[in-house]
Amino acid sequence: MGSTLKPPAGEAMVEGRTRMVTLTIAFHPDGRRTGELVQLSAAGEAGSFAVSRLEPLFATPGGAAPAPLADPFVSRQPFRIDGGDDGVTIVPLAGGPEVSVDDVPLRQPLRVPWPLLERGLLLLVARRIVLRLHLREPSQAPADAMGLIGGSAALDKVRQDIRRAAALDVPVLIRGETGTGKELVARALHAHSTRARAACVTVNMATVSPTTAVSELFGHVRGAFTGASRDHEGHLVRAHRGILFLDEIGELPASVQAMLLRVLETGEVQPLGATSAERVDVRIVAATDADLEAEIAAGRFREPLLHRLAGYVIGTPPLRERPDDIAALTLHFLREELGALGKLDLIEYRPAATALWFSPAVAMALLQHGWRGNVRELRNVVRQIVAESHDRPAIDLAALRARLLGPAPPLRPGSPVSAPTTSDVAPDRAPSSIGDEELFEVLRAHRFSPAGAAAQLGISRTTLDGLIQRSTRLRKARDIGVDEIERCLAECQGDVDETAARLQISRRALQLRLKELGRSR
Repeated sequence: MGSTLKPPAGEAMVEGRTRMVTLTIAFHPDGRRTGELVQLSAAGEAGSFAVSRLEPLFATPGGAAPAPLADPFVSRQPFRIDGGDDGVTIVPLAGGPEVSVDDVPLRQPLRVPWPLLERGLLLLVARRIVLRLHLREPSQAPADAMGLIGGSAALDKVRQDIRRAAALDVPVLIRGETGTGKELVARALHAHSTRARAACVTVNMATVSPTTAVSELFGHVRGAFTGASRDHEGHLVRAHRGILFLDEIGELPASVQAMLLRVLETGEVQPLGATSAERVDVRIVAATDADLEAEIAAGRFREPLLHRLAGYVIGTPPLRERPDDIAALTLHFLREELGALGKLDLIEYRPAATALWFSPAVAMALLQHGWRGNVRELRNVVRQIVAESHDRPAIDLAALRARLLGPAPPLRPGSPVSAPTTSDVAPDRAPSSIGDEELFEVLRAHRFSPAGAAAQLGISRTTLDGLIQRSTRLRKARDIGVDEIERCLAECQGDVDETAARLQISRRALQLRLKELGRSR
């Protein structure tokens, strides 16, 4: 009998858009294969697809000729993915490769509904290759990568916006969380615009003192203030015929906002202390991670300036919404860091190698992390990985996991790992052999996610629930007071997954306790 991954309540498949059931290579011993994909069928279409060393054929859209996985350690015998009306079924076959689905061993057919495929599942094949099974729009041959690493649908949308905005020569506002590559987008916009041969002047307003902001942006004439011994050309004039990129525009002093608005309206700049203005031909590109609408409501940002800056708005998606790009970015940063040390051989492809310095387990840990710090956080983690492990035979997985168990949760929100997928799996070991301390340590390693803990212990979810209830080592949700829960929620900024992990209970137990207390989330 098979099992079914259950999506969280309220989730539904995105309507009105074509979706293709897609397999993307998230990790391959040959790093050059990262990001290759194959689209199996349109969502809702029936079909059966074999996955093995020999089939199907993967390729980067518009890239080299398609090729199978071709890893010698993956079986020639397949497992199968069957499409249907309401989802797909992953079917293990006798003689086929060992497969785990989001860390849970696949021992029987597993039904996966569409909402979970929207998020994507990670399939670990033969402990060698990680595939992401997900839904995405039909892939097309990519245009210029524009210096942006990755091939996700979210990043393709950014590239499309850059192409459109580049042709318009209007002000552009780039909005997105910190660490999402807003400056890279600005530089790509400059490179593809009609102003590409002129300067792109970058100013981070968060580093500009309010007392010198006018002088730095607009310039000043000799004698404008004490110490002004000569004329100074401001950034707006320096960017004449080109682009002025104002990063962290939300930090622009209120006294300067009206002056910048006038430049946008008239195209004229008046240096500090000057008696007349001069015309400039400059395109303003601004970026921010601030809630400018809230700043307007608080009286700290001018609404007319926001409207002027937002001639075209480009949103940069957070890394947690670009799971297809995590592997490519990781390899990009690994090549940079290892190259600087002269140790690129650590990630060279050796088909017969049984031990890998950059292993599938490390890749899975990175792929499952929440990445609240976005690309910047990933880069720093890779830098630390190389610093700690460049002289070891393999990346220190324990150290990596400990680091990722910090402020950000390692699992994607709503990950199928937390779904009840193993309730009908026969236990591999006697429950009586599992002591309180082992039970606690395994649950803690899985951040109190029951499905992952049950799979590691080799017991069913039902058995695990019974052990938890009988344990004297583990906290029970019913014993946790409302004050402690509310305090922990506040410290975790409302993140239920992180709160549950800190309280050392499961997410479901926390949600039931909140409901019981009349504080459902």
